[in-house]
Formats: sequence, C-alpha cells, structure tokens
Amino acid sequence: MLSKELQDDPLGLFLIRESRISRVQLDSWLLSKSGIRAISEGASMRDDKPVSKGSFSRTLHQARENAHKAIYDVLLLQYLGLLPSDMLERLVEIGNTLVMLRTGEVGHERLVEARDVLERTMSSVS
Repeated sequence: MLSKELQDDPLGLFLIRESRISRVQLDSWLLSKSGIRAISEGASMRDDKPVSKGSFSRTLHQARENAHKAIYDVLLLQYLGLLPSDMLERLVEIGNTLVMLRTGEVGHERLVEARDVLERTMSSVS
C-alpha cells in the first residue's frame, strides 16, 4: 500500500528517509487504517510480499511505538529547553503545509517555502 501512496512523490520519499519509522512499519500502519477487517487480510496485502499475522502485528506495533517515542522526544527536548520556544508551532505549520501540498490545496511553490522553513527549523536544533 505504501508504494501506491508514494508513487511519484519525492517529498513523501524524502520524509520516509528521514523518519524513524521504516517503510515496512509504515506500510503496515497504512494498511491497518485502510479498512482491513482482519490482521490476516493486512498481512496478505503488504507491499513486499505476504507475511504472517504475527509479523504484521509486530511491525504495526513497532510503527506506533516509534511514532509515540518521536513525539515524546520532541516534548522532552522542548521541556529541557533544547528546542527554540516556537519550535512546536513551526512544526505544526510545516505539517499543515505538507498536508495541503499532498492534497493539492496549495501549489508546489509552497514546497520551496516549506523546505526553507524546515531547514531553518532543523538547523536551530543543531
């Protein structure tokens, strides 16, 4: 499912490369949100090849756990003063822009703007 979602999507592929969540984990999570009725159905629909129900469940759990941990990482860094005080607001703004780009609500000229904001935001963490 992930391959279909990100076909010809360089921004999505970039985000996956920079993410702590693997392609397999994302594929499992997307399948779980797509309306599958049973774990066995999701396990048979994975991009690479069908997998066991246990493997599907494990990678789905890992994806969710990695996402939870990433959120806690950001909150911890903000709490300890290691992130600029406006970091969370900037991340929300970037996230909203990325969603609008994906859904076609804004043109790709905003992509350059979002990339610049993201690069400035990330460099402020270094």
